[in-house]
Amino acid sequence: MQQDFGRTLSLLRKERHISQRQASEELGISQALLSHYENGIREPGLQFVVRACDYYQVSADYLLGRTLDREGALLAAPGRSGRGGGRGRGKLAAESKKRLIGALSLLLDLLDRLENTALLQAAVSYLSASVYQLIGALSRVSPGEALPGELPEALFVAGAAELELQHCRCRYLTELDRCSSRRSPLPELSEASLLREYPTTAPYLLELTQETGRRTVDRTAEPGGRRRRDA
Repeated sequence: MQQDFGRTLSLLRKERHISQRQASEELGISQALLSHYENGIREPGLQFVVRACDYYQVSADYLLGRTLDREGALLAAPGRSGRGGGRGRGKLAAESKKRLIGALSLLLDLLDRLENTALLQAAVSYLSASVYQLIGALSRVSPGEALPGELPEALFVAGAAELELQHCRCRYLTELDRCSSRRSPLPELSEASLLREYPTTAPYLLELTQETGRRTVDRTAEPGGRRRRDA
Protein backbone atom coordinates (compact mmCIF):
# COMPACT_ATOMS: atom_id res chain seq x y z
CA MET A 1 0.00 0.00 0.00
CA GLN A 2 2.85 2.38 0.85
CA GLN A 3 4.37 2.05 -2.63
CA ASP A 4 0.96 2.50 -4.30
CA PHE A 5 0.32 5.59 -2.18
CA GLY A 6 3.66 7.18 -3.03
CA ARG A 7 3.34 6.46 -6.75
CA THR A 8 -0.19 7.87 -6.89
CA LEU A 9 0.77 10.92 -4.81
CA SER A 10 3.64 11.69 -7.17
CA LEU A 11 1.47 11.12 -10.25
CA LEU A 12 -1.24 13.49 -9.02
CA ARG A 13 1.32 16.23 -8.42
CA LYS A 14 2.89 15.77 -11.85
CA GLU A 15 -0.52 15.86 -13.51
CA ARG A 16 -0.97 19.32 -12.03
CA HIS A 17 2.48 20.29 -13.33
CA ILE A 18 3.60 21.62 -9.95
CA SER A 19 6.90 21.16 -8.12
CA GLN A 20 7.43 19.25 -4.90
CA ARG A 21 8.22 22.53 -3.24
CA GLN A 22 4.92 24.12 -4.20
CA ALA A 23 2.91 21.03 -3.29
CA SER A 24 4.64 20.65 0.08
CA GLU A 25 3.99 24.29 0.97
CA GLU A 26 0.31 24.02 0.09
CA LEU A 27 0.00 20.70 1.94
CA GLY A 28 1.69 22.16 5.02
CA ILE A 29 4.70 19.82 5.21
CA SER A 30 8.38 20.05 4.31
CA GLN A 31 9.59 19.23 0.83
CA ALA A 32 11.82 16.51 2.27
CA LEU A 33 8.87 14.80 3.95
CA LEU A 34 6.78 14.96 0.77
CA SER A 35 9.68 13.42 -1.13
CA HIS A 36 9.79 10.59 1.40
CA TYR A 37 6.06 10.01 1.00
CA GLU A 38 6.26 10.00 -2.81
CA ASN A 39 9.21 7.59 -2.83
CA GLY A 40 7.64 5.21 -0.30
CA ILE A 41 10.32 5.86 2.34
CA ARG A 42 7.88 7.11 4.98
CA GLU A 43 4.28 6.13 5.63
CA PRO A 44 1.90 9.09 6.11
CA GLY A 45 -0.55 9.55 8.94
CA LEU A 46 -4.31 9.74 8.54
CA GLN A 47 -4.32 13.53 8.85
CA PHE A 48 -2.04 13.95 5.84
CA VAL A 49 -4.02 11.42 3.77
CA VAL A 50 -7.20 13.43 4.35
CA ARG A 51 -5.40 16.68 3.51
CA ALA A 52 -3.95 15.19 0.30
CA CYS A 53 -7.38 13.88 -0.75
CA ASP A 54 -8.87 17.35 -0.36
CA TYR A 55 -5.93 18.96 -2.14
CA TYR A 56 -5.99 16.65 -5.18
CA GLN A 57 -9.77 16.14 -5.14
CA VAL A 58 -9.63 12.34 -5.02
CA SER A 59 -10.93 9.69 -2.63
CA ALA A 60 -8.80 8.01 0.01
CA ASP A 61 -9.44 4.64 -1.67
CA TYR A 62 -7.92 5.97 -4.90
CA LEU A 63 -4.96 7.54 -3.13
CA LEU A 64 -4.27 4.31 -1.24
CA GLY A 65 -4.46 2.19 -4.39
CA ARG A 66 -7.68 0.37 -3.52
CA THR A 67 -9.54 1.54 -6.64
CA LEU A 68 -8.89 3.11 -10.03
CA ASP A 69 -11.97 5.30 -9.67
CA ARG A 70 -10.92 8.72 -8.37
CA GLU A 71 -14.27 9.17 -6.67
CA GLY A 72 -13.79 5.96 -4.74
CA ALA A 73 -16.03 3.27 -6.27
CA LEU A 74 -14.50 -0.07 -5.31
CA LEU A 75 -14.23 -2.92 -7.79
CA ALA A 76 -15.63 -6.31 -6.88
CA ALA A 77 -13.01 -8.63 -5.47
CA PRO A 78 -12.08 -11.63 -7.66
CA GLY A 79 -14.41 -14.56 -7.05
CA ARG A 80 -17.16 -12.37 -5.56
CA SER A 81 -19.08 -11.29 -8.63
CA GLY A 82 -22.55 -11.44 -7.11
CA ARG A 83 -25.44 -13.74 -7.96
CA GLY A 84 -24.53 -17.11 -9.27
CA GLY A 85 -21.04 -16.14 -10.45
CA GLY A 86 -18.41 -18.84 -10.24
CA ARG A 87 -14.88 -18.13 -9.21
CA GLY A 88 -13.59 -18.05 -12.78
CA ARG A 89 -16.31 -15.74 -14.02
CA GLY A 90 -15.97 -13.50 -10.98
CA LYS A 91 -12.23 -13.09 -11.51
CA LEU A 92 -12.72 -12.38 -15.22
CA ALA A 93 -15.42 -9.78 -14.50
CA ALA A 94 -13.24 -8.02 -11.90
CA GLU A 95 -10.22 -7.93 -14.22
CA SER A 96 -12.34 -6.66 -17.12
CA LYS A 97 -13.86 -3.90 -15.00
CA LYS A 98 -10.46 -2.88 -13.66
CA ARG A 99 -9.00 -2.69 -17.16
CA LEU A 100 -11.93 -0.74 -18.61
CA ILE A 101 -12.16 1.73 -15.72
CA GLY A 102 -8.40 2.27 -15.79
CA ALA A 103 -8.37 2.86 -19.56
CA LEU A 104 -11.31 5.28 -19.44
CA SER A 105 -9.80 7.16 -16.50
CA LEU A 106 -6.55 7.66 -18.41
CA LEU A 107 -8.35 8.70 -21.61
CA LEU A 108 -10.45 11.32 -19.83
CA ASP A 109 -7.38 12.63 -17.99
CA LEU A 110 -5.53 13.04 -21.29
CA LEU A 111 -8.47 14.94 -22.80
CA ASP A 112 -8.89 17.06 -19.68
CA ARG A 113 -5.26 18.19 -19.96
CA LEU A 114 -6.11 19.85 -23.28
CA GLU A 115 -8.44 22.24 -21.41
CA ASN A 116 -10.96 21.97 -24.25
CA THR A 117 -14.48 21.72 -22.84
CA ALA A 118 -16.10 20.98 -26.20
CA LEU A 119 -13.71 18.08 -26.89
CA LEU A 120 -14.14 16.60 -23.43
CA GLN A 121 -17.93 16.86 -23.66
CA ALA A 122 -17.89 15.24 -27.09
CA ALA A 123 -15.86 12.34 -25.69
CA VAL A 124 -18.21 11.91 -22.73
CA SER A 125 -21.23 11.96 -25.07
CA TYR A 126 -19.57 9.34 -27.29
CA LEU A 127 -18.89 7.06 -24.32
CA SER A 128 -22.38 7.63 -22.92
CA ALA A 129 -23.96 6.73 -26.27
CA SER A 130 -21.95 3.48 -26.30
CA VAL A 131 -23.18 2.54 -22.83
CA TYR A 132 -26.74 3.55 -23.79
CA GLN A 133 -26.62 1.20 -26.78
CA LEU A 134 -25.37 -1.73 -24.70
CA ILE A 135 -27.92 -1.16 -21.94
CA GLY A 136 -30.70 -0.74 -24.50
CA ALA A 137 -29.89 -4.08 -26.12
CA LEU A 138 -29.81 -5.80 -22.72
CA SER A 139 -33.08 -4.17 -21.64
CA ARG A 140 -34.88 -5.45 -24.74
CA VAL A 141 -34.43 -9.07 -23.61
CA SER A 142 -34.74 -8.47 -19.86
CA PRO A 143 -37.96 -8.58 -17.83
CA GLY A 144 -39.32 -5.55 -16.02
CA GLU A 145 -40.38 -2.03 -16.91
CA ALA A 146 -38.56 0.10 -19.45
CA LEU A 147 -35.70 2.22 -18.17
CA PRO A 148 -36.04 6.02 -18.17
CA GLY A 149 -35.24 7.33 -21.65
CA GLU A 150 -35.29 3.87 -23.23
CA LEU A 151 -36.02 3.85 -26.96
CA PRO A 152 -39.30 2.41 -28.24
CA GLU A 153 -38.81 -1.00 -29.83
CA ALA A 154 -39.38 0.26 -33.37
CA LEU A 155 -36.73 3.01 -33.05
CA PHE A 156 -34.21 0.65 -31.48
CA VAL A 157 -34.64 -1.95 -34.22
CA ALA A 158 -34.40 0.80 -36.85
CA GLY A 159 -30.96 1.72 -35.51
CA ALA A 160 -31.66 5.02 -33.72
CA ALA A 161 -29.09 4.18 -31.02
CA GLU A 162 -26.42 3.46 -33.64
CA LEU A 163 -27.26 6.75 -35.36
CA GLU A 164 -26.74 8.67 -32.11
CA LEU A 165 -23.47 6.86 -31.54
CA GLN A 166 -22.23 7.82 -35.01
CA HIS A 167 -23.31 11.42 -34.46
CA CYS A 168 -21.31 11.56 -31.21
CA ARG A 169 -18.32 9.99 -32.95
CA CYS A 170 -18.45 12.69 -35.66
CA ARG A 171 -18.59 15.40 -32.99
CA TYR A 172 -15.56 13.94 -31.23
CA LEU A 173 -13.52 13.67 -34.45
CA THR A 174 -14.55 17.20 -35.47
CA GLU A 175 -13.35 18.64 -32.17
CA LEU A 176 -10.06 16.74 -32.49
CA ASP A 177 -9.55 18.19 -35.97
CA ARG A 178 -10.16 21.66 -34.55
CA CYS A 179 -7.52 21.06 -31.88
CA SER A 180 -5.07 19.93 -34.54
CA SER A 181 -5.79 22.90 -36.81
CA ARG A 182 -5.22 25.30 -33.92
CA ARG A 183 -1.95 23.50 -33.23
CA SER A 184 -3.00 22.96 -29.63
CA PRO A 185 -0.39 21.01 -27.61
CA LEU A 186 -1.47 17.38 -27.78
CA PRO A 187 -0.24 14.73 -25.32
CA GLU A 188 2.34 12.23 -26.51
CA LEU A 189 0.80 8.78 -26.80
CA SER A 190 3.81 6.49 -26.92
CA GLU A 191 3.95 3.43 -24.69
CA ALA A 192 6.97 4.82 -22.84
CA SER A 193 5.42 8.22 -22.15
CA LEU A 194 2.13 6.74 -20.94
CA LEU A 195 3.87 4.34 -18.57
CA ARG A 196 6.03 7.16 -17.27
CA GLU A 197 3.19 9.62 -16.67
CA TYR A 198 0.45 7.14 -15.74
CA PRO A 199 2.17 4.15 -14.11
CA THR A 200 -1.04 2.99 -12.41
CA THR A 201 -3.53 3.12 -15.30
CA ALA A 202 -1.37 2.96 -18.46
CA PRO A 203 -0.99 -0.86 -18.32
CA TYR A 204 -4.78 -1.22 -18.48
CA LEU A 205 -5.06 1.08 -21.50
CA LEU A 206 -2.19 -0.65 -23.30
CA GLU A 207 -3.68 -4.08 -22.64
CA LEU A 208 -7.04 -2.89 -23.97
CA THR A 209 -5.56 -1.41 -27.16
CA GLN A 210 -3.40 -4.48 -27.83
CA GLU A 211 -6.24 -6.94 -27.37
CA THR A 212 -8.82 -4.93 -29.30
CA GLY A 213 -6.37 -4.11 -32.08
CA ARG A 214 -5.40 -7.76 -32.44
CA ARG A 215 -9.06 -8.79 -32.56
CA THR A 216 -9.88 -6.12 -35.13
CA VAL A 217 -7.01 -7.17 -37.42
CA ASP A 218 -7.97 -10.84 -37.10
CA ARG A 219 -11.47 -10.05 -38.38
CA THR A 220 -9.94 -8.96 -41.68
CA ALA A 221 -8.44 -12.42 -42.16
CA GLU A 222 -10.01 -14.92 -44.54
CA PRO A 223 -11.28 -18.27 -43.16
CA GLY A 224 -8.05 -19.94 -44.22
CA GLY A 225 -6.07 -17.64 -41.92
CA ARG A 226 -4.56 -15.45 -44.64
CA ARG A 227 -5.30 -11.76 -44.34
CA ARG A 228 -6.98 -10.12 -47.28
CA ARG A 229 -4.77 -8.07 -49.52
CA ASP A 230 -5.70 -4.46 -50.06
CA ALA A 231 -7.46 -3.94 -53.35
